Amino acid sequence: MAESRVSKLYVLGLLLIVFLLIIYSGIEISRSITGDPPSIYNDGNGGVSMYFSRKLLSNGVSIIYSFDELTRYDPSRYILFIIGPDEPLRNNDVEYILRWTSSGGIVVVMDETENISSLLIRLGIDLEGSRIDVSRGVCRINNKTYTVVFDVYTYLSTNMDYAQICWIGKYVLGYRVGYGKGIIYIIGDSSLVINEILYKPIISKNNTLFVDQLIDGRRIILHEGSRPFIYTRSHMLLTSINGFLDGVANIFEYLLINNDPEIILTRIIILLGISSLFILIRYGIPQSPYMYSYRISPLHKRLEIRKMIYEGVERWLNK
Repeated sequence: MAESRVSKLYVLGLLLIVFLLIIYSGIEISRSITGDPPSIYNDGNGGVSMYFSRKLLSNGVSIIYSFDELTRYDPSRYILFIIGPDEPLRNNDVEYILRWTSSGGIVVVMDETENISSLLIRLGIDLEGSRIDVSRGVCRINNKTYTVVFDVYTYLSTNMDYAQICWIGKYVLGYRVGYGKGIIYIIGDSSLVINEILYKPIISKNNTLFVDQLIDGRRIILHEGSRPFIYTRSHMLLTSINGFLDGVANIFEYLLINNDPEIILTRIIILLGISSLFILIRYGIPQSPYMYSYRISPLHKRLEIRKMIYEGVERWLNK
């Protein structure tokens, strides 16, 4: 018995040490994305989790957080998606993108903001201002034409001889840019395959077919480096524990020091409650003794009388 208790204390001690190490290490426990960006981590209306989750099995989806990670991916086999970045692309980001594309990579940039301006300047494309409405447009890729839905978009313009791939009336929303051995698709809308669109199968069908044609069987790289996340780290548990202990200490201090009659009555009630709880935990819920008793039926009484008569006759015969 003593050895068993020592073993349990030893295990509890090890668990406590591990728990403290985790708390003080400050490791990441969870993270959640802020806002409603077109991110694979966003399950809200503005996220793209539905579309790219479907592509996990058929094409495979790799996540990168920095463009220098592109060097790990074969440009001839992968397509890179840059969808609604939350921060402006830096000049060195653009260099990595163009270098990877010139080696045979395909890049799809979908955004209606100036966060992609540094890349557009290098390609000679201008933004013509955003439109906050929902409109039907046309996209054409691989000799196939699709009527698609645009939701918050911007028109594009250029003096270069690029092929137009998306438009609304006379206004262009997308270009195909040949760059070295690769291709860059610029589309002035980050919402083509957001969850809000995919919730409506009739509307979303052509949108997804168009993006499927852009992918054309390649494996997918999705850039998520600019997303704003809220991180929960393990040392926050220590803060919560300290706050809880401080709160308990304040309650006991208030109850023990204050001599107000109402507080004294509260002390008594709390002590009685703690005592009752201890008794319940230690000895269990008391049971009524009547639950173990039973009533003797008339039949049982007759059988008992008959048994007594037989025993009496047997004793008389044996004399």
